[in-house]
Amino acid sequence: MKKFLPLIACVLCVSMLLSACGPKSPAKKEYADYEKTEYLNDDGTAISAVKVGYDAELGENAELLNAAAEVMVFESGLPIALKLTLSSDADEEREYSVTDYFGNTLYSGSIACRAGQTVFTKGIAVHPTGHFTLTVGDEEVSYVITPPLSERSEDSPFAARLYLNTRSPSADDLAAIRRYASAAKLMGITWIRTGVTWAEYEPERGEYKFDITEEAYRLIDSLGLKLMVSIESPAPDSWTVGDGYPSSEGYNAGLRDTHKDIYNTAKAMASYYNGVVDAWEMLPNSDSKYIAAETAAMYSTWYKSAALGIADSGADALKMFGGFTQADGNYDRLAIESGVYLYSDVYNIIYGSLYRGRFINVLGSGNRVYHKTLAALGGANGLPMWNTGYSLAFEYGVGEGPGEEERAFLTEHTVTAAVQSLAGGIERIFTSALSSDGSYYTPDGRPNPAVAAEAVMSYMLDGASYVGVLSGIPSTGYGYCFEKNGTSLSVVWATRDKQYSFASQTAVTVTDVMGVSRVVEPVGGVVTLDIGTDPQYITHSEAPAYLAHSLPKADISNKTSFSVGERVVVTALFDFPKMDPVASDGLKLTEEVTEFTVRITNYNSVAVTGSVIGSLEGFEVSSVDSITVEPMGETTVKLTLRNLGGGTDGFLTVSGVFNGEKTAANAWHVYTGIHGRGYLLPVLSGVEDGGSYAKAEMPEISARLFNVTTSKDTDLASLPVRVILNGAEFTSFTVSEGKLTVDTSALQAGVYDLAVSFRVYGEDLWTTASFTVK
Repeated sequence: MKKFLPLIACVLCVSMLLSACGPKSPAKKEYADYEKTEYLNDDGTAISAVKVGYDAELGENAELLNAAAEVMVFESGLPIALKLTLSSDADEEREYSVTDYFGNTLYSGSIACRAGQTVFTKGIAVHPTGHFTLTVGDEEVSYVITPPLSERSEDSPFAARLYLNTRSPSADDLAAIRRYASAAKLMGITWIRTGVTWAEYEPERGEYKFDITEEAYRLIDSLGLKLMVSIESPAPDSWTVGDGYPSSEGYNAGLRDTHKDIYNTAKAMASYYNGVVDAWEMLPNSDSKYIAAETAAMYSTWYKSAALGIADSGADALKMFGGFTQADGNYDRLAIESGVYLYSDVYNIIYGSLYRGRFINVLGSGNRVYHKTLAALGGANGLPMWNTGYSLAFEYGVGEGPGEEERAFLTEHTVTAAVQSLAGGIERIFTSALSSDGSYYTPDGRPNPAVAAEAVMSYMLDGASYVGVLSGIPSTGYGYCFEKNGTSLSVVWATRDKQYSFASQTAVTVTDVMGVSRVVEPVGGVVTLDIGTDPQYITHSEAPAYLAHSLPKADISNKTSFSVGERVVVTALFDFPKMDPVASDGLKLTEEVTEFTVRITNYNSVAVTGSVIGSLEGFEVSSVDSITVEPMGETTVKLTLRNLGGGTDGFLTVSGVFNGEKTAANAWHVYTGIHGRGYLLPVLSGVEDGGSYAKAEMPEISARLFNVTTSKDTDLASLPVRVILNGAEFTSFTVSEGKLTVDTSALQAGVYDLAVSFRVYGEDLWTTASFTVK
């Protein structure tokens, strides 16, 4: 049983000596294990402190190591010492112990205390990695030992959000940033994400204050960490203009009317921080209504303008479209229809969950397949996929932290969610981890066991490539196979205690979630392991059996060259008092003919001439030709949307052609009172041998046919249907008697990602899953 002990305030004790010149890695020196006791005269004060610190030469990394040690994160390979200052009214014996994450005792003993004060020091020459608790009577403190810094890469898949004051930071703020960022470095984290509001950078139009974050950003950069900054709100209300989006309704003019302003601001900020900020994420989500379906059209214009500004700055920084993503709304679809990924270097998702029980799966296969399918259909298939806002939130009071059960789950989930994300094509995962405001540290700044789990995971999986799902995993079990440096590495766990057996003629090395390894020999050519909720890493001498699931890594690059058409941004603008904006469903058309404005913004240095046109199934949309827009100028035209009698619901797209080149579209979801959502809910009903997708995340199919039906009595033959398999169109399916059957008989054994779309009233409704073929 895992043992979690309450944490109390502690004081760091570090002794530093200058090391001889050597390689980048900290100097490693062997020390004998020792115990030492000093007796001090009683000065009348009652001092009782538990301290942990280095007892070695730290070399050129001394500043980083000492800063991380202040939040009780230490590097392995460097001996540490336990230093206990105890006060007593009389001579007595005090017991001390060091226990690990699983409750095992590593070190223990007794201390002969004299009346007054006794200083006891125990030097530890060799200390395993993991999370540990030092206990002396009622005094307790926890600490983490990470794998060696020298064996870390500079670009692992693991990243974190920093919940600290990077805006006009005080000396205390900077010290805290250094502590947690240094600890992140030891954990194997290579990217840090932080945020700022537009109002902080530009309180008045044209008045920039980029220096408010300069000290913090340069500090993070000096530690060798890459930095992503998220611009987290539209423009300040104090200087936004426009009467279409009253702030009281959440439709702020900061999205509607300040796209040219964000171009200028983004260009200036990217130039100011060139070489310090490695990526900019545009994320105006300070009000949830900013990210609702109908404002995705406004946000896409805002983002495209910002992306062009960053590109025009000449800075070598990545650009990404940010926003909460979900598998049951139009926001993602509208963003893709609006072409935002033509302007992005990363296909970015932000996905997290609230803890409501042990077996939550934040990034289940359905959600991952959904996003991969959208990426493929939206032209973002060649972009790397990042999750920049992964989080697992807990419900607890101010000044409290996760309880014992939550901390145990967080430790396990840190690994399982990341492994499943990597298996699903996510290439970089930003956990919400750093500082005492996050789940990885207690409110008083001590590390929870998840810090050690992250450190070990990054060490084990950095440089590893996912290759497939392990065969022979028992029910309720999970197993994923990676390749690292020519060696097979598996990660396994189960929601209930199980035994996992696999063929092997040679011994394997099994590493637990805290990084402690053991060798397991085969018996009769079979290795058998007990697996449970704690993930384990298996290093194989010979590759285990697995079902291939190839996910080639996407190349990442900074797009700086845009076509003339891409530099013309079109936006449809509606008169909201005459509409019925509904946050989750789009815009309701209340008249047979609706007139709307199209704004054309030219970000080219030359004048452009062309036309704009709209399209919506069941409607007639007018067009306008011979439109000329001056260099870096803007104009508007009027279009009309006429219902032809059959139009009820769909995606209106407006685009243009200028100087012979097509623009990206601008998309809105509109309806006339009846809309498709709820009328047809596709359900994966199972496979022909009787299996069910509801029972397993990745069912194994023996009969190579499976069916998709709907939850309503609907004639599927009358509906446009698309089947996407592993990101590409798949045509081997039939529709008959209200049932769609996909023929997988020609598929080789392996793992496949399936997405099925039914178009109803102009709206695509998706259902997704992963499955395996034996």
